Amino acid sequence: MTVTNSRTQASNGAAQTRAELDEAIRDYVRTYALLHGNPKAAEALGVSRYTLWRFLHRGHGGRAIPRAVLERVGKSAEALEDAQERLILQARAKRRQKEGGPVAERRTLPLREALEDALRLLCAAPLATVDELSRFGRIPASTVRERLGKLTERGLVDSVPHQLSVLGSRPQRRYFPTKQGIVAGGRIEHGTEYFLSEYPVSKQWFRLLAERMDAVAVLYRIAAMIADADPHRDTVRVDHYRNGPYDMLITLSGGRSLGIIRQGATLPTSNLRYRLRSVERLPGRERPFATLVLTHADQATRRAIRSLGDPSEHRRTFVATEGELLAGDHTGAVWQQCGDGLDNDPPVRIDPGASLRSILAWMERLLDSSHSFFRDNPRPDLEDLYSSRVKAAVPEPVEQLTSSLAAQLTRVEKDALDLLAAWPLCTREQLAGLMGGITLRRVNQVLRSPREHNLVSEDNSLLMLTDEGLTHLARRDRAAVGLTLDRWSSEPAHSNPP
Repeated sequence: MTVTNSRTQASNGAAQTRAELDEAIRDYVRTYALLHGNPKAAEALGVSRYTLWRFLHRGHGGRAIPRAVLERVGKSAEALEDAQERLILQARAKRRQKEGGPVAERRTLPLREALEDALRLLCAAPLATVDELSRFGRIPASTVRERLGKLTERGLVDSVPHQLSVLGSRPQRRYFPTKQGIVAGGRIEHGTEYFLSEYPVSKQWFRLLAERMDAVAVLYRIAAMIADADPHRDTVRVDHYRNGPYDMLITLSGGRSLGIIRQGATLPTSNLRYRLRSVERLPGRERPFATLVLTHADQATRRAIRSLGDPSEHRRTFVATEGELLAGDHTGAVWQQCGDGLDNDPPVRIDPGASLRSILAWMERLLDSSHSFFRDNPRPDLEDLYSSRVKAAVPEPVEQLTSSLAAQLTRVEKDALDLLAAWPLCTREQLAGLMGGITLRRVNQVLRSPREHNLVSEDNSLLMLTDEGLTHLARRDRAAVGLTLDRWSSEPAHSNPP
């Protein structure tokens, strides 16, 4: 019996070691292909592109790719992990290198009108993707990509990689103007000081956008969906709010405007209700024509609908759950109109029946029938969004954004932070179950970067977010940092001495 048990344990240990090695091989190949592209990865491994595609996207193991990786890198999971880290560090170092020579000379050359328009478009919506800029400006994506490429060659534009699970599994590149690009924009307009006051590209704005990058990415996706739903196909103006109840303002042609309020996972329901009440107290000239409220869960959607029952105030307010909205397009009927009455007893039924396309059509009918004065006097006043009284210093966008946690963390690492915020004091085994039943080795990989950034701590095998981790999530969702830390903190409480 002892011999049999020993053989069984040895067999199980060998199987586990082989599984870890296979997973390390797959992680290495996926990272290499992501950084260098599939053609170069296939060439480096000596396999066809089809074989690589089957390995990456169909889960086909085969023999050629594992053999090539083991010969090229090493024959242990630890060696593969080290090689993967070197790939990432080399890619980061390459991106941080400054280009000189002819590029520096070309920065001072005047820009053609098409490049000026592309620079203005980007400065109006910094951290947008090529596809989003294309939909805002009604320009083909290939044209936008070409113009941004030329501006990048001149050192006027740069980009950062960004990942978020609700936006898909593929990383996105988010573009922004560099310091030289903002100076060039000032030469196009009426000087750098005026440019900083008219566009959200000051040092203060980049600090806010870096903290809220994940939320800004979601809002840009919604704005692009609204652009797709607009039958007039005119350009779309996108504006950020520094403070106040709204997160973003979408301005369309014909006096149509939509304000978006987003409730992230860290923002309590009481804070959302406060922001909704703040909308009611805003002067008429500061309120968008319609309000879109985006919640993080169905339960939060029910609570929002319950608090928006006044038909005299909230018939122009629509609520949707973020995940359901982003899973479809502008035709998805995921929005529920509010203002159905004040006597709704819980539970409130979620019965969405409106899409972004139908909301815009409803706005058109309402404007034509009883609100025609909005056509000539659109609200809110866009000049009030970027007050000249607010300090606007020249930014260092590359340093501010490349050091942002939202740009450094992967989508899986961000998911782990949200899970630990919702389920503090869980073990690694429990976290593995919450993340879909992944292996403990994968959990350790996911937690490595958050722990290096001091976002996650562990006490007696119990995982929790540090104050830095909670602060990061609170600023992402525009929640009060002090109140967030008052509700929960991993730091020991210090009583006042007698």
